Amino acid sequence: MSDSELEEIKRYILSIPKFDLKVAKAAFDAIDFTLDTKRTGFTDMKELTKTEKSIIGIKFERYLVLEAKLADGDDLDCSHKGIDFDIKFTALKNPQWYIPPECYRIDGICLLTKVKDANEVSYGLLRTTADNLTKGMNRDKKLSVSKHGKSKIDWLGSAKRNQVTPFWKRIFI
Repeated sequence: MSDSELEEIKRYILSIPKFDLKVAKAAFDAIDFTLDTKRTGFTDMKELTKTEKSIIGIKFERYLVLEAKLADGDDLDCSHKGIDFDIKFTALKNPQWYIPPECYRIDGICLLTKVKDANEVSYGLLRTTADNLTKGMNRDKKLSVSKHGKSKIDWLGSAKRNQVTPFWKRIFI
């Protein structure tokens, strides 16, 4: 089965110059911002609370939108040629993304991003159809990507932390 909208978003993402590095920069800046090592002494995401970890995802989305100059969507995070798509981030050892109702109710497209051991970030696309999501929802009515869904993610690229300059070096040095 062809999914022309998903293919269009894929072409768009892959056409953005150095998108791998933009994703890495946004991810590691969001992590470093939230760790706030100078004030907290935290050096590992394991030291963060659940709320602080959710802040990483919020900051990542905003940083990526700005860094890659992605257009805001009408119903989801971003849009390209009238096709909305959502941005989701996880740094969990067993990657899990939580998809909001406004995305799964329309079988939306998600740009899924995962950080592996705080040194590498990967990203891919997934259509949030019922067969790609779990049946049970959390208290925010979000569904998670199922095992089947994880096998359907079209991984597009990755980058390592050492490929990008940390934000504090860009600001202070």
